[in-house]
Parts: sequence; C-alpha cells; structure tokens
Amino acid sequence: MPPGPVLRDVPLDRFFNPRTVAVVGASATRGSGSRLLYRTVKKKVEAQGGTVYPVNPNRDEIDGQKCYRSIHDIDAVIDLAVILVDDPVSALRDAVAKHPTFVMVYAAGFAEAGPDGLRAQQELREIVRQSGVYLLGPNTTLNSFLPLREDLPGKRIALVSHSGHQGRHIWEAQEIGIPLAGWAPTGNEVDLEFSDFVKYFADRDDVGAIAGYVEGFKSGATLLAAAEYAAQRATPLVLVKVGRTRQGESTALSHTAHVAGSDLVATGVFRQHGIVRVDALDELLYVSTALARWPAPLADGVCVYTISGGTAANLTDLVAAAGLSVPELAAETQQALREWIPPRLRVSNPVDSGGPPSGDWRGRKILETLISDPGVGVVVCPFVANAGRLSDAVVRDVADLIRTSPKPICLIWGSPLSDAPAYKDVLIGSGVVTFRTFSQCIRAISGYFEYHRYLARRGDIPADSDISPHTGGEWPAPEPLIPYPGPLSERAAKQVLASFGIEVSTDRLAKSSAEAVRFAADIGFPVVLKISSPDIPHKSAAGLVAVGVRSESETAQTFEEFIRRAKRIAEEARIEGVLVCETIPRGLEILVGVVRDEVFGPSVVVGLGGEAVEVMGDVSARVPPFGRAEAERMIGETYIPELLRRRMGAEFRTSLDAIVNVVMAVQRLVLALGDRLVEVDLNPVIVLPGRTVLVDALIATRGEPT
Repeated sequence: MPPGPVLRDVPLDRFFNPRTVAVVGASATRGSGSRLLYRTVKKKVEAQGGTVYPVNPNRDEIDGQKCYRSIHDIDAVIDLAVILVDDPVSALRDAVAKHPTFVMVYAAGFAEAGPDGLRAQQELREIVRQSGVYLLGPNTTLNSFLPLREDLPGKRIALVSHSGHQGRHIWEAQEIGIPLAGWAPTGNEVDLEFSDFVKYFADRDDVGAIAGYVEGFKSGATLLAAAEYAAQRATPLVLVKVGRTRQGESTALSHTAHVAGSDLVATGVFRQHGIVRVDALDELLYVSTALARWPAPLADGVCVYTISGGTAANLTDLVAAAGLSVPELAAETQQALREWIPPRLRVSNPVDSGGPPSGDWRGRKILETLISDPGVGVVVCPFVANAGRLSDAVVRDVADLIRTSPKPICLIWGSPLSDAPAYKDVLIGSGVVTFRTFSQCIRAISGYFEYHRYLARRGDIPADSDISPHTGGEWPAPEPLIPYPGPLSERAAKQVLASFGIEVSTDRLAKSSAEAVRFAADIGFPVVLKISSPDIPHKSAAGLVAVGVRSESETAQTFEEFIRRAKRIAEEARIEGVLVCETIPRGLEILVGVVRDEVFGPSVVVGLGGEAVEVMGDVSARVPPFGRAEAERMIGETYIPELLRRRMGAEFRTSLDAIVNVVMAVQRLVLALGDRLVEVDLNPVIVLPGRTVLVDALIATRGEPT
C-alpha cells in the first residue's frame, strides 16, 4: 500500500487571531449586509489587538476610519483578506497579488449552484493553487469572527461546520456555560477543508472535543488521516453527517451496489476510526460536552439515582434499551445505602431515595457511595421537574463532588422552567454536564463509552498485530490474473477468488451437452446448471440457473435450452458454455462484496445474502486496510452472529472465523487491485459448520488484462 496523505501544517492560529485584516467590499451603507459583516470582523479583530483595513474604491472613509481604494494601497503585511464583493473571482485574483496568508470568500453561487458555478469554483481553485495562499470558502460565513467567552472554565469544544445556521447551536451554548475554542465555517472547501481544522484543534491543549456539522467530505483519505491524528491525541471527534438517505452511485451490477449506499460506507468508516456519529444538533452539543469534560471510564455500568420511583423506572428502561449496562450494585454498596435510605425503597440500581434523604447531609453520602461502587462508571441524577429544595440540595452536592470525582456525575434538568436558581445559578458554569432530556443523556453516555472502547482497542493492539493489513495471508497480495476488463464470468471470478484462499463450489465448464452430462455424473446428482457469460451477470433473473437437476436427460435438455435462451436475450453476449456445479448443503447465506464509494474508494461489505440482502439490507462496511478484529466487529453489526449461534451451536466460533477469512481475502483482493477494482459480489457464500463455500460471484475491473 502506498503511504496515506500527509496532513498539512496550516498556520491556522494566524487565521483565528489575525494581526492585520483587509475587508474587500466593506460598506458604510446603513442596513447593508456588507456593513454588518465588516463591523463583525472589526469588533473581533480589534478586541484581540489587531488592525482592520476597509477596502472599497468608492469610499474615502468608513465609520470614521480611512478606507483604501485597493488592497495594494495598504502599507502592511496582510494576514487575512476577507472578500465580500459580488465578483469574488476578480477580487481574489487581485488580492493574492498582495500575498496575504489567508483569504476568505464569502459569496455563494459556486459549485452548489450548477455548471456555471462549478466552473467559477474551479477558477478559484486554480488561482489559489498558483498563488500559494490559503483560501476558506467560497460559500462560507464570517462566524469565525463571532465573540468567544474567555471566562468559562474547563476544556473547550471546537466547531467545524458546513452550515452557518446549524453551527450557531453550539456557539450559543456558551450561554449555558459550555466554552467554545473556535468556529471554522468551511464552506465549499476549495482549499482549506475539514481535516485541516481537525488537525489544528487536536493540537490545542484547551480543546476537549471537536464537533462537526458535515454535508460531505472533500477527501476521504484526508478525513481518515485527520481522524487518526485526533485519536493519537485522544481528542474526540463528534459529527452530524447529513445525507443518510442518499443512494450510492456505483454501477449497479450486483446486489451489493443496491444496498451499499454511500451513507453505509460513511457509517462504517466512522465506527472503524473512532468518530462518534450523532443525528441531531442537541446530540452534537451534549455528546461533545460529555467527551470534553468526562475522564476515561473506570467501569461500564450506569447507575440511576433519583428521588422518584417513577422516574427511576422510566429512565432505567431507556438506558437498558439503549444497550447500556445497568448493573446491580455491590452488596457492600447496598448495605451502606441502607444506612440512609428506608428499607421500602430500592438501592440495587436504580437507587430511589424517596426524596428526604437527598435533601440533607445524607445526599452527599449517597452520591459518594455510588461513585465508589466498582461496577459504576457513570452516575445519572434525573429531575423531570423542579423539586424545590430537593433539587437545590442534589445540584449542590453534584456540583461540589464533580470537582474531585474520578467518575462522571451528570444531571438531567428536565423541567421546562430554566429560571430556577439551582439551574441558572449553580449548574451553569459548574462543570456538571447537564442534559435537558433523557435521550440527550443516554446518547452522550453511549458516545462516551463508544469512544473510549475505541481508544482501548487502539491501546491494546501491538504494532505487529492484526491491525495491519499484512495479516490473513501472503502480503503484499499477488496481483490476480484478470483475463479481461469489465465484469468477469462466474467461472473466471471464482478462479480469481480461489487464488486468494476462498473455498468455491466444485464447478465444471461444459461446452456441449455431452460434456455437461459427463461432468454431472462425475460431480454427482443433483447438480446446478448456470450459463457462463461475462455479459449476463444476473443469471437467475434471466432464467439461466437451474437448481436440483437430477438426471442425464434433464442435464442435456437444460444445457441446450440455456444456450438458445442466452443467445436470444443477449445476441452479442460472449457465451463460454454452461457451468455444472455441485449442490451445496443448506446453510446460512451471506454476502461479502466490494463497492466503490465516491469519497472513500473501495469498501468491503458483509451481510445476510441470498434474497435477504435486498429485503433486509442487513449490511455493514469497512474501508481497507483493517485487521481481523475489525472484520469481526463489522460482522457483529449484522444479524449474522445471532443466526450463527442458533444454527451452528458448538461450531459457532469456527464458523465465524471462516467468515472472517472470506472478508480478509476480499480485502486482500482490494489492496492488490487498487483502483482497477470496480466491484465484487460474493452472493451467496454458504456458511456451514466450520467452513464457507462460495456459490456465486461477480468481479468487475477496469484497465488492461493481466
């Protein structure tokens, strides 16, 4: 494998803290957008000790300050040029001659607006390429100039977003005590992209998590490099990635391409590389906040501590349904709790104080005891409504204990009233991660454990282990013999796959009915007959597969009928003959394949096969290279392990290992062929006790034969 992309060292501190800024298109016209934007820039930069130069050929002064006719009239080195004019292409060409470090292009109407806009965007790209400046945008905002509160304690959230409005949710959270490190509105990413900002923020000691609102990625390769960079620094990356319903654009030769849309691949990439994916902006805020503030987990259990049995039952149901552990507390923990909580109330988990014990000195003792339980990783204190003095007491105890607790203590303030002193005067600014809904809290805890499990996997894997693609067979994999480009016939595809160690069914290619009869007798009836042609990939749909052929006469008759039908439905098709195949015993049918994703390239997919693939779409994906453990996690995201346990019994482990072997072999094929590989579809692969047998396969390539 060639080395991956190297992340750029962009001096982004100069972008976020510029000493000199030229605003091209600054305006003094009352009510104009350009005037508002100019003042936004001026206020932020001057507050940081910098200087802003307005540029407008039609003005001598703006807001009492000298206005320059051209950026070249400014007698200073420019860190950042902000272009607000309607003709940004010409303005950019003029501005780069001044050699600023950064340029921002605010205007929209580029690639997002159609072919003409795309051509204009390509022109911007070429100007930047030749000049060596860094460009943010076009179609960006000036939200990086919005004020940041410096008085808020604790680790900060960094924000990278494609949408200005969607990002304001995170920026406004400063008002509830959540500090922001900076906001990068990336726009159309002609030059500066998401990954540049991830690297910058991951290098900052004050950043606890990076939150992103993403509509797409400029480069899948640089995203993976940035995710790896952030993981090395234990800086969580939390994303809203829109486009869950968009279908993949790969050529639909196979079942695989129908079910493996680009969002499936993106989901697999995020799981593979420790990126926590969320669905909504409130989840983005609260998951990022939890990951920024909470220490690494010491246990994986969630303890629910309430003043209400109803609240305890409701929240515990939801926590358990989310797949989180709600362990019974240790006997010594329960015994200690009985000193303060009446016998009629539950102390095993959830813990219900009934109210009064939480409102006096006992409340702190209860919390300290829950924190010390060895099975508890997170303590959750929910209030669905303001409980007056009880809420006040619990909030004070949690806010005090959070300063020294080795485990997260979070609080749910579910009351629609947010003016209670306990909330606005104590919780805000206390460092306690405070949620407004049960679902926000549960998603944050899930993301917290998900991310730290990923870090643990990274830490537990030695350098020479199966995280390397060098495992699972000879490496580098020998380049397979590809007889011709385009889709291969089933016979040719199986020959390639067999050379990579995949067990295939016993097949013989018959060129005549007499050969078909002889091969069937050798293999043993009943047999399966299939047309063999690279130009007829969907043989079953064309009526060119016969299962359960039981006699010589039926074999001869089927051969002749298949040849006639194939020539009739595809006159120009290359007909190799008819495959005579053994009948494989019934087993679990799975699919293993490869699709080309437009962002991440060739991706390996696995899921239930046969007819189930289109009905259930039970498929998971990963992008090479990955090791055996990651392949097993990918399989575990489908129904395959559950069905294996039911069907294989004692052979479950060896059968699962056999599936992993197939996935790893397909990955080696991807790594061997690289960009020449278009698509792979192994469907079905029959899983039998301790082994797999490939029954049908399609491979499509491009380029010259080997």
